[in-house]
Amino acid sequence: MAIDGSQKLPDLRFTATLDPPVVMPWQTASAIMQNCGLTGVQPFVHWPTWHSMLLGQALPLAASSANGPVATAEQTVLSVRDGEEAEVVHSYSLDIAKPEIAIRLEELPFSHPRQLVEALPILRQWACFGTCVKDAFSTYNFQAPSAQTVPDGRSTSLEDLLRSPPFEPLAQSLKKIPISIALVTSPTPTLDLVFAANGETTLQNFSVQVLPNAQITVLDHRGLGDSDSLLDDGCTKATELTHALEKCGDLGVWIEWIRNREGWTSSTN
Repeated sequence: MAIDGSQKLPDLRFTATLDPPVVMPWQTASAIMQNCGLTGVQPFVHWPTWHSMLLGQALPLAASSANGPVATAEQTVLSVRDGEEAEVVHSYSLDIAKPEIAIRLEELPFSHPRQLVEALPILRQWACFGTCVKDAFSTYNFQAPSAQTVPDGRSTSLEDLLRSPPFEPLAQSLKKIPISIALVTSPTPTLDLVFAANGETTLQNFSVQVLPNAQITVLDHRGLGDSDSLLDDGCTKATELTHALEKCGDLGVWIEWIRNREGWTSSTN
């Protein structure tokens, strides 16, 4: 592909197959396709939203969280405090203030390798962000008017009907921790998490952003006091939070790690 300025690009076309596919907002995917010389299909308002396509439920753009969370889920997480292990249940609720239409990018045609190289940081960004959300809501229940409603008032899908029911006696015996997650897809994919520290009622608020090349950044809103203060290892609290999430790669494990950090949470800022 090394050619001088007097020659035309060779009449060749390559195709990169994304396995697994990457779910992206339409505007972001359209910019990548235009950079590869493709003319994208014009989107329509009835296209599914990013979060619904990611979780496998074709909800239209109108499915937002104006009347409450759009989805809920529960995950059992192992928690360690004072050297003792215990299981807790995280009860997640997902809020979407401004949903965006999305596309599932399965293939990316390109004519020069540099076009693919330029797209890789954004592809990694959305693959990482999608994994964070999908792992937390792997057993989701959509709270949308368009979903099928069963007599007890819950929204359900075919996947929910086919899935084996949870072991209720165990689930009822575990302590449930409510965790609110607000999702924003633009301009930067961000998760705002609100939860209470272990043994406290004061709510802690954190923002998790995923930047290009899957670079995770944790921003402290409140709950850690001075997030720029230095710890014993010379790192700031915000840096320590970022490193911890990068290493474990799981929101539930990371949240329990924060909740059990002695002296980290504080009601004063």
